[in-house]
Amino acid sequence: MDINAYLQRIHYDGDRSPTVNILRELQRSHLRTVPFENLDIYYDNPIELDLRKFYQKVVIQQRGGFCYELNSLFNELLKTIGFETKIISASVWNELNGFTPDYAHLAIVVTIAGADYLTDVGFGSFTLFPLEINLKKKQQDELNFFCIRQLKDDWLQVECINDNKAIPVYKFQQVPKLLKHFTDMCAYQQYDPNSHLRKGRLITRPIPMGRITLSDQHLKITESGKEKIIPVNLDNSFEALLWEHFSIKM
Repeated sequence: MDINAYLQRIHYDGDRSPTVNILRELQRSHLRTVPFENLDIYYDNPIELDLRKFYQKVVIQQRGGFCYELNSLFNELLKTIGFETKIISASVWNELNGFTPDYAHLAIVVTIAGADYLTDVGFGSFTLFPLEINLKKKQQDELNFFCIRQLKDDWLQVECINDNKAIPVYKFQQVPKLLKHFTDMCAYQQYDPNSHLRKGRLITRPIPMGRITLSDQHLKITESGKEKIIPVNLDNSFEALLWEHFSIKM
């Protein structure tokens, strides 16, 4: 890994000390520059659990990716800088079907000065900043409040608080995993017709006080509570909008 090239990719040129403040800045910079996207899955380009290929895709080709790619690569960056990290698996909440199987999501836990922080740059719409794993603490980023609560059998649940209602995001255990442990679920996400990542093209990233998301149906830009929607059609094709707003060609 060329750490300088990676940091240039995420537009970060600040301090590299392994502190909470630097972790916060790295996560926010990463999220705002490297989008969550499923384009390789849609176009049937196989994704292998290989950090060298993730680096080539994200840093050299200036692409995005999904959790196994983005979080495992970000974890390597954090370790190179000097953070104490481990990757963990998570089960994602779905309003229709409840929790997915374990290993449906890969996230990171970073330990700094005896405190643990849930770090995630590969979930799509989620917190801009790491969340301290503190059951008594209500936390916030620029747009939302979050909390973490204890479930049974050492499971922890991340919740986003909306209109005073806590909505589950995913649950996890703080058990270290290896990238190879996600092989079966990575295959499911790519090839199973029931995978939500096969339902259509999607690419998204946060912007200051909002988010920009492109799907097969429309481009949606939200900023400071205001929403702009541009339909995808012959005049505004997916490919043209993808290049204009994400600088990606497929």
